[in-house]
Amino acid sequence: MYVQTEFGGDSQSGQSGSLMAHFSLEQAIRGGINDAGMPDGFRFDLLSFDACLMSSYEVISALSSHGHCFLGSETLVSGAGWDWRSLRPTTRDGKPTTPLDYAESIARATVDNHMGQQGVMNLAIVDLHKQREFRKAFAASQRSLAERLNTCVETYEVDRIRTAYQKADDSLRAHKESLFRQVLANPVDMGHLLHHLEAEVERLMPLEELDTLREAYRLYNESIVYFNGSDSALLTGVHVDLLHERKPHRLLQIAHVDDVIGLDEADIPWSRNHS
Repeated sequence: MYVQTEFGGDSQSGQSGSLMAHFSLEQAIRGGINDAGMPDGFRFDLLSFDACLMSSYEVISALSSHGHCFLGSETLVSGAGWDWRSLRPTTRDGKPTTPLDYAESIARATVDNHMGQQGVMNLAIVDLHKQREFRKAFAASQRSLAERLNTCVETYEVDRIRTAYQKADDSLRAHKESLFRQVLANPVDMGHLLHHLEAEVERLMPLEELDTLREAYRLYNESIVYFNGSDSALLTGVHVDLLHERKPHRLLQIAHVDDVIGLDEADIPWSRNHS
């Protein structure tokens, strides 16, 4: 089933009053599925957004229970958008196109089109089942890190954790204006954040906790089934917006889920107000 629709406005369209938060978007999709009478556990084969910055930890966290594959851009999307001319609902022998092949046909045609125009278009295809597993493992490792930040504020161990976040932040600093144009407060690539966390805490964390972090990193890499990449910027497919705050980093704050129906903790975006 192919559904093309629009949700709200954006900060560039003059419709800032119609911006939708992640939870509003998730609830709208959930409501549409229920209103259509779809069975319990229904998932779209492919969720895709021909829009800027949608391949993010927050967006995927909010929507992963509604799809099998996700296609989006970690960075800005040009005005021309994606190349939809390559879409084929069936293969040459008449068989239905798989969700992954469907997504890849859009991604590869779009990348080829933009390269022909000497432009750049970063697109990622994410396995939402693997992302769900990743977030559960990541949440478990973050609980341990959060406890360290809350109980050992001035220790060398905590300094290493903070250093990891700073290195992930610095890795994109020279590229942020061209890739994100200050639309996000402080975008950081998720894969590089995990890489720096592992490197900084490798000799400090108990082996069991380190294994949990490494498992999260492995699952993240497995969840990115396609990414066209770029030699000019350190990107892996999904970004996260890290706000500058004096209190413990918001990624280390476990979300409260008491008032959320149908979502477990791993499905909750870390910032409900980010849109």
